[in-house]
Amino acid sequence: TQSTWGLVEHSICAMLLSVLFVPLLVSAECEVCESVISKIIESAQSKSVSVIEKKIDEFCEKAEGKDRQLCYYIDTIKRDISNPASMGVPAAKICQRIAKKDRQVCELSYPKQEMDLKTIDLNKLKVKELRKLALDNGVECVGCAEKADFIAKLQQHLHKEL
Repeated sequence: TQSTWGLVEHSICAMLLSVLFVPLLVSAECEVCESVISKIIESAQSKSVSVIEKKIDEFCEKAEGKDRQLCYYIDTIKRDISNPASMGVPAAKICQRIAKKDRQVCELSYPKQEMDLKTIDLNKLKVKELRKLALDNGVECVGCAEKADFIAKLQQHLHKEL
């Protein structure tokens, strides 16, 4: 029937969209995983599974911050990293695969860099970021509701400092 055919069309479209766009979303989320695995693969300079696993251990002994946290997650799944890495699979693809087993691998992200009021383009920031920047620099913005209000107050503060 016609309604069944419409349902089939919608299902096919949904599957195609998930196949096309989910990997893109995962890649954008997996910054720590991709960074760490890329560093490990580069330092290994070998296609040997055992060498790659040894490099994972060496890297994780020295790792700090988010890299160290990722090491905690990947400690039990080293073989899931070393096997594809030995075959030349890119770090982004390895992260996608291991994220299927442990989603926490891709939930890690590096902290954003501190923003310097003198060098940043205020017009490119979101209101939330402008509010944080004002707070961090001790700028009182009572009554600020829109982006232009925050930008004006921050620029006033910047001119007072100079």
